[in-house]
Amino acid sequence: MRSVALFFVSPLIGIRRIKKDVKMKPLTIIISILILSGCAGWTKADKTLLVASVVASYADYHTTTRILDDGGHECNPLIGEHPSKEKLAVFFISSEVLTIAFAHYFPKYRKLLLGGKTAVNGYCAIHNSGE
Repeated sequence: MRSVALFFVSPLIGIRRIKKDVKMKPLTIIISILILSGCAGWTKADKTLLVASVVASYADYHTTTRILDDGGHECNPLIGEHPSKEKLAVFFISSEVLTIAFAHYFPKYRKLLLGGKTAVNGYCAIHNSGE
């Protein structure tokens, strides 16, 4: 049980060591969290919005890393203009974990939260693709 708790908490407290190849790690961890959380009591629409949120978040992460690899910069002031891939992965994973937690514990705002996050991450991914 402790390992499961650490699995969920680690992204929130900051992961000190992440392997250099973090390209697919965020998506793998997010999908694992979804499977472990089970989303009990969620409607089909809620689960669809959650999947859309995860996909949009990964698209934003992927396009951001591409821009940084090409010498560009990040516009999000929370992570700085030139974050490492590790810092970027921790930020996106933490963001998704917090989104899932809030959506689970505040069902009244679930659709608004997931829809809003999907829209923001989707917009950022589209914006990043144009650069």
